[in-house]
Amino acid sequence: MHRARTLILGLAALALGSVVALVWLRGNKASEAAAPAPAATATPPRPAPSAPGDSSRTLVAPDGAAAPAALPPAVSGSVVDLAGSPVSDVAVALVDEEPAAAPTVRSGPDGGFQLTLESLPCYLAVAEPGWTTLELGEVREDAPHEPARIVAVRAIALAGIVVDRGEHPIPGARLMATVDAGAAAPGPRGKWGTSSGLDGRFLLEKTPALERVHVRTWLQGWRADERTLDLSTADAAGQALHIVLEPDDPTGPVLEGKVVHADGSPVRGALVSLGAARAHTNAEGAFRLACTWLDRDTPLVACERGFQPAILAGYGARIDPAAATLPSETIVLPGKELEIEGRVVFKNGAPCKGWHVVIADGTPLDPGGTSRDVAENEVTGHLDVKTDSRGGFRVTGLTARAYTLLATGRNAFVRAEVAVRSDPTPAGSRGLVLTAPDGNPGETVRGRILTAAGAPAAGVLVGLGRPVLAGSAAQFAWQGRFRTVSGADGSFELQSVPACLGYLVASSDVTLPVRLALEPGAPRSNLEVRVEARRAFSFDASTASPRPDHLLARTLAGAPTPIWTVDALAPIPSGIAVLTDGRSASLAVGEDAHELVIYRGCVELGRVAVPGAGAESARLSWP
Repeated sequence: MHRARTLILGLAALALGSVVALVWLRGNKASEAAAPAPAATATPPRPAPSAPGDSSRTLVAPDGAAAPAALPPAVSGSVVDLAGSPVSDVAVALVDEEPAAAPTVRSGPDGGFQLTLESLPCYLAVAEPGWTTLELGEVREDAPHEPARIVAVRAIALAGIVVDRGEHPIPGARLMATVDAGAAAPGPRGKWGTSSGLDGRFLLEKTPALERVHVRTWLQGWRADERTLDLSTADAAGQALHIVLEPDDPTGPVLEGKVVHADGSPVRGALVSLGAARAHTNAEGAFRLACTWLDRDTPLVACERGFQPAILAGYGARIDPAAATLPSETIVLPGKELEIEGRVVFKNGAPCKGWHVVIADGTPLDPGGTSRDVAENEVTGHLDVKTDSRGGFRVTGLTARAYTLLATGRNAFVRAEVAVRSDPTPAGSRGLVLTAPDGNPGETVRGRILTAAGAPAAGVLVGLGRPVLAGSAAQFAWQGRFRTVSGADGSFELQSVPACLGYLVASSDVTLPVRLALEPGAPRSNLEVRVEARRAFSFDASTASPRPDHLLARTLAGAPTPIWTVDALAPIPSGIAVLTDGRSASLAVGEDAHELVIYRGCVELGRVAVPGAGAESARLSWP
């Protein structure tokens, strides 16, 4: 009995000693963490991890970098259906992230979830087969603990074909599915869109399986087809849509011709582009383009997989907008596509795996219009390439000229996308090496936000933008923690911004977004960023005859100036605004805009003055 008591007391003492030791160790570590960091020295940046297999996973802290701002350990939210009932056991992921890299979590029995994030704000959606998102879940930076609400419904794949009256396939037609406005609460929505292939066939994946789904099909030169479908029935998934498009009334001259190889053989299925007009060649290489919007700088372009694009620059200057037909044109593809081969590596030579490489100065198909398509991407069928395990890349679809490439990747420690840009490099080059930035901070970014008249602009959100191409949907998006709000005198300050190529974005609810390049080595203090007041309006010419199909904004001197579409999450600028049945979406112009020019095709129909600046959107009608 005495031995048992002694043994018990001994074990208790041992346990107590372990607890004391554990508390002491934790306190010691806490003291170390709380101790002031040593002053930053002029030591060289810490190299990236040398082990290639770990380079994409190891966090490398740039010397002198401030610790990343604290984020909530996880954001919470719920997935519900249209009735508000919980949706359990579905995957939830970040929107616009690479599928392989995006963190995911599954909803619980009550539809709830928690997800750890690297930066805010963000949008969340379901990523579950057989489901689609009606309303995206939003997590705002100023309310990170407010639960996100995702509205999800069952989804089906909707297939079909687009043809003309003669049952000939129509390639390149755009299809968009939308749901009834009352189907979900107002907020960011999911999108369901696709294009018809060379055989006219299409597949709308993950379309909402609801009673009222509106499907719109359109292509320049053809009248749009609009129909409302009941996709809630058991046999909805098995139906195939048969969409017949009718030719639209001509809005400009018609151009016919052929696309051939250098040996004279016809090219089947080549894309031919002239401004907003698109067509594909038939088996004999023939095409027919019903010209719509174009200007003097618009090129005539033909693209075929595996070949250099044929580019007839400034073709728009040859065209008489009042002509009914144009002289026939034979377009000759120059030859096999060229490429640039290279690697993206860290300073120590370790490869950068999974980085995105894009052409920064591709050949735009519609430089003065709404399209952001470039010829080189039409040849390859993709917008960018990703580096392999050795950091290697091959950019294809190039013609015989020099190109500038942009490589971007995520620095996990500073929680930011970083970028490196190449010098102009001739197509056909091999062995190009792009050295990735290390994420070390540059000098503090300081400056003032001013109005167009030079007065201080207070309350403007300013921060580090994403390193994407101009015209991208994310052109005016911010990156996580690198942001602030301009003060009463317009001043702002951003610390620990990486010293590499970056972009400063400034915007507010009453101004148009501005994007300023931060070049490596260039001064980052005493910056002046000018913002223009947003002059919002909508346009209606639905009763006009002939009915206009687009608008162009001009300055007092007659120069074109951008029109912004403001229906999206962030305003998007373009050279023209497209009208549907004579009506516009929500639009805006800057302070330099003087008048709107109204067009049908290439023919001017009239002009109206732009509205003044104000909180309310003006409603313009014509005539």
